[in-house]
Amino acid sequence: MIEDHTTDAVNDERNISDTPGKDFKGAWPGAWEAIGETFDRIKRSPWPALLMIVVTAVAGFVDDYYNKDGETFPVGPSFVAFLVFLVFAYTYVLGITDGKKMTIGKSFVTDARTYVRTFFGTIFVGFATTLSVLALVFPAIWVIPWLRFVLLIVRDQNVPISQAVKESYRLADDNKAKIWGIYGATILLALPLVIGAVVMASYGLITFEEGVLQFTTPVIWAVAVATLYSTFLQLLSDGASARLYRWLQANVAEEPVSEPTARDN
Repeated sequence: MIEDHTTDAVNDERNISDTPGKDFKGAWPGAWEAIGETFDRIKRSPWPALLMIVVTAVAGFVDDYYNKDGETFPVGPSFVAFLVFLVFAYTYVLGITDGKKMTIGKSFVTDARTYVRTFFGTIFVGFATTLSVLALVFPAIWVIPWLRFVLLIVRDQNVPISQAVKESYRLADDNKAKIWGIYGATILLALPLVIGAVVMASYGLITFEEGVLQFTTPVIWAVAVATLYSTFLQLLSDGASARLYRWLQANVAEEPVSEPTARDN
């Protein structure tokens, strides 16, 4: 069972969950309603989302513009944007899920330990997911849901990655279909990106040279727009997952603690 740090959050904004599971009793409403509720809450606290979406898109545009001329950055703007918003996104979606009015400043609040744990947690989740898909160590259909809440838990409870993995598995194990429901809805919302790429290709606006995508002006602008939209979709997906995480906290029973035996004493 994961260690409870929520009481520290009342006077410390670095922790999010001062009321974990509040107002999340009852039946799970479904992926589409969770995404819709997330969208409504983003509209109430729009500035952190707009900042993340615009900065990420601009960073991607600059990267692509320099790639067009065959130049590369030692450290690309997109990677810098990733580092800047690494914890920001989870702080934001957890905050709006809990009904808080999130500002840019509040969304940036964190500490070094949480940041480092989130950074290495991101690497772990990415590696484990890739391994499950490519090496088939475990079927990805299980592994991806099991790990869905790891980074949310690290940010929310400020616990080590190992504890976050255990808690994510506990919450997700019997609720994989709900998690895949959110992924499925997100994929459907991403169809305009696929349709746009097909249309551009049909008009010869997407070209390859020796198997390498050519960053022509139409492609650069298309990638910038796609980055705007995909970052917004990521926030919707993360927000819906944060709502599911809170719902599971409120509705999934904690593992019972066994009573000590005479031998233990």
